[in-house]
Amino acid sequence: MNDNLTGNKAEVRTRFNATAGEYDSGPGVFAHFGRRLVALADIAPGNRILDVASGRGAVLFPAAEKVGESGYAIGVDIADEMIHATTDEVARLGAHAQLQVKDAEHLDFPDAACVPAFLA
Repeated sequence: MNDNLTGNKAEVRTRFNATAGEYDSGPGVFAHFGRRLVALADIAPGNRILDVASGRGAVLFPAAEKVGESGYAIGVDIADEMIHATTDEVARLGAHAQLQVKDAEHLDFPDAACVPAFLA
């Protein structure tokens, strides 16, 4: 990812990097709404999911569970510390998901065709 972020993006990245370890800790307010969003989105096994501004995976984890091993879930976030913390959680849980540091305004995935490394 380009480290030359300016203005608001740089500030957002800095703030979320600073709070990544404690972000949405405890009962997980965002996790509740993430599960609800995934339920309402009617995600099915085999689907491909891109979670933009993934943070600590409030949507990513329930989406990965729904798509199962026949699908995949990719989470992207501008804050590299959020990605590192969430990647650790993916490994700990054995979730079928992948995370990448990316700016949501500059995604480089082909339309409906992004295949993560763990499926290649």
